[in-house]
Amino acid sequence: MDAPKMEVEGIVSDGVRGDDTRHERRTSSLLSISVDELGVTGKEFTSLSKGPQGSRDICQILFLVSTNLEPDDGELFLTGGCEELSNWSVDRAIPMQALGKPGRYYTLVNFNRKTLSSSVRYKFLVKRMVTLKYIRDEPYRAVVWESLKDNGNRTMKTVPPNTARDVVCDVDVVLEVKTKGTLTFRIHYNLPPAEAMYVTGDPIEIGSWIHPGPIRMSLSEPEPLPTGGLGRFWTLKVPRPASPEFDYRYVIKNVETRSDRWEREPNRKSKLDKDVEDAVLNDVNFISNMEFDEIPPRIFIGPYPQSEEDLKTIKVAGATDVLCVQTDEDIAHRGLNWPKMLESYKKLELGIHRWAIADFNPTSLEENIHHASELLGRILGQSDEAKVYVHCTAGMSRAAATVILYLASTQGYGLDEAFQFVKKHRKVIAPNMGVLRKVAVKHAPKALERDRALQQEAEKAREAAVAEKLQAEKAREPAVEKVSSERARGASAAEKVSSEKAQGASAA
Repeated sequence: MDAPKMEVEGIVSDGVRGDDTRHERRTSSLLSISVDELGVTGKEFTSLSKGPQGSRDICQILFLVSTNLEPDDGELFLTGGCEELSNWSVDRAIPMQALGKPGRYYTLVNFNRKTLSSSVRYKFLVKRMVTLKYIRDEPYRAVVWESLKDNGNRTMKTVPPNTARDVVCDVDVVLEVKTKGTLTFRIHYNLPPAEAMYVTGDPIEIGSWIHPGPIRMSLSEPEPLPTGGLGRFWTLKVPRPASPEFDYRYVIKNVETRSDRWEREPNRKSKLDKDVEDAVLNDVNFISNMEFDEIPPRIFIGPYPQSEEDLKTIKVAGATDVLCVQTDEDIAHRGLNWPKMLESYKKLELGIHRWAIADFNPTSLEENIHHASELLGRILGQSDEAKVYVHCTAGMSRAAATVILYLASTQGYGLDEAFQFVKKHRKVIAPNMGVLRKVAVKHAPKALERDRALQQEAEKAREAAVAEKLQAEKAREPAVEKVSSERARGASAAEKVSSEKAQGASAA
């Protein structure tokens, strides 16, 4: 017999999954349909709804859920942004109880009325046993979060005062647990021997943030960099996560101090192509703290400042001005409140200058880098006391290229010489030297001449060293021959003595 249609006053889903999926209060046939879909008979629904009457301070909320889960996919849990829903704690998440049909679950939660006076965010997750040998040799319990648009949350709207009991019904809760194919993470970032790059995020394949946490990556062999030249990438290949959309971050761990450095930018977001079975994420620009370096005597290179506190740090270091080579798109992509930042520059009396260069765009770099380096020269030329903080996004490529061309075109450095000088003070730089050499033909020809002269001097020095080594070896040859001759005569004399002794013994 079909489950009866019931008109129930409750908080019901509008059926749309997405960021901040909201529910509205109404006496709804949708709730009746949802009850039917959940496979709950009228009698069962009544029994689920029943329970101890809510006290003056307590309201009972019944959560009814329809999911895509199969019996062997794991256990379903509920968590959210209040104490009654474990405050997002995975360990204390509330278990959902299975109903008659596969994929149907419920739980009854007692809420303090004060909690329900404002909206409550929540989400469903699955705990399941997995075996991923690159994480642990033995099976372990992993966490899979439900898939929502832009990795958002569900939101339960406020409950009217004096409500003793209410219902939340969520239909089509999707939890991606089955995987196929591979996913490779790749990021270029120079680190000292004591440090290594890790990655973690929503998927169980990269540690689910804290259970078990970040997964160590491996260094590749030297290969071409997007900015030119060769470099090594930190890589990790894992089974492809079931959900194509997820959040993740990179982490640097120091094996000696056991300290971590997490990216300070918003989470990276993956939107994998569903038609590509073996996917690759090529990432750039690891930014943690305001880690910048001084390029003596009057320049700093580092990542982009994100707050007034960052600007204070720059000012305390001695900078009088800031040169930004980020584009408007860079700034918008990172959610930076540029008008507010301009107010902070003014408040701290820091000069702010901009010349936009698109990231990983050789054409934009070639067209704009000499303008940026000339602007740097003009800022420094305003006063002998001027010190300039130059930044792109991570302080690795565009900012470094700006400083290198400035040194090469105005300070008497060769182009390669300027690169080595900057890299000596900021190890992580990776500028596009191919483009810089093309620009230097017109804007820093003397720097290229100096590079050639330095190369010739270096070649002459190498030739002189080789000649000196050969001469030293020749000088040692007579002495070696003399020693060998003396050793031979000594051996001959020893043989003569031995022979005489042998003859004497024979005569005796």
